[in-house]
Amino acid sequence: MDAELGASLRGERLGLEESFLAGPQLHALQGHVQAVPISLEINLEQDRFYSEFIWKGSFEVDVWRSRGPQREPACWTLLGYASGYATQLLGREVQYREVSCRACGDDNCRIIGKLAEEWPDHAAFAELLREAPLIDELYELQARIATLESDLARTRDQETWG
Repeated sequence: MDAELGASLRGERLGLEESFLAGPQLHALQGHVQAVPISLEINLEQDRFYSEFIWKGSFEVDVWRSRGPQREPACWTLLGYASGYATQLLGREVQYREVSCRACGDDNCRIIGKLAEEWPDHAAFAELLREAPLIDELYELQARIATLESDLARTRDQETWG
């Protein structure tokens, strides 16, 4: 929904870069993290997208730091938001990676975003951000139940009218 808002601002009052930056601002207003832009380059005609942000006040870091220093970056929910927002707004798959994280003892949380195909392991990384397979199974089961209920209702209607 945030990306839809950013897209609605584009062309009316803002250019693509300004409407893109609406996402990080909305995320800060929602209390998740303050994203400080370091670099932003958007040129989709030349298949170029690069952005870099410093994250301040990550709620995920606060949760994980209470468990001691982490071996891997901790801000997965925030990465999912950033990747989803950029992908929706730009109409191209974008992946963000956390290249430094305060939960690991780094001074800052820093993220880099690129078009997905620019990351050598983009397919494997996309699987990490994908909904859990259990959710997929649940949706499939819900669809099956809806089909069975519909079939049952049609059978009852035929018996009643037949």
